[in-house]
Amino acid sequence: FAGDVYEAMAINKVEDDVLPNFLDFAQKNIRILSGLYGILKPLDLIQPYRLEMSTNFTNSKIFKNHQLSQNFSNLYSFWNDKITDVLNFEIINHKDKTIVNLASEEYFRAINLKKINANIVNVVFKEQKNNQMKIIGISAKKARGLMARFIIDSKINHHKEITNFQANGYCFNRDLSDNNNYVFVRN
Repeated sequence: FAGDVYEAMAINKVEDDVLPNFLDFAQKNIRILSGLYGILKPLDLIQPYRLEMSTNFTNSKIFKNHQLSQNFSNLYSFWNDKITDVLNFEIINHKDKTIVNLASEEYFRAINLKKINANIVNVVFKEQKNNQMKIIGISAKKARGLMARFIIDSKINHHKEITNFQANGYCFNRDLSDNNNYVFVRN
């Protein structure tokens, strides 16, 4: 993958001596939501593609030759239960039954929250702009990549440990946060 989130993770800058442990932890703990593949582990091989999760295909011929038991109008309806089932299966082996959500709202909507067997902690990155706290898209994307890198480097195994994240001017804001939404602010 390329883009602001992945560039901020700076995988190519991981020192050779720690790379095997870095990749092992990432492979066991990081999941990537994909419009084409559904859910991926960091080392899964993929073909280059451009397909957004929000792509609609009402009356499309995409699935015409496939034997599907139901019609899907978009990628959310296609992936919803499949992604949720994988996450439910994988969370069984984790002591902290919490998913730290670093996905964009667009991609996170692909998870069926009514069927997920885990706590969800949404990570939100905000900045002070015109005397208001706002999410600035490009900055939030980079911050999500930095947070993913922090989780891997620090080998985070409990969601509360992410409150120690400090990068690119962001730090945890307890006053704006609650049990399900961790807000990181940069002034």
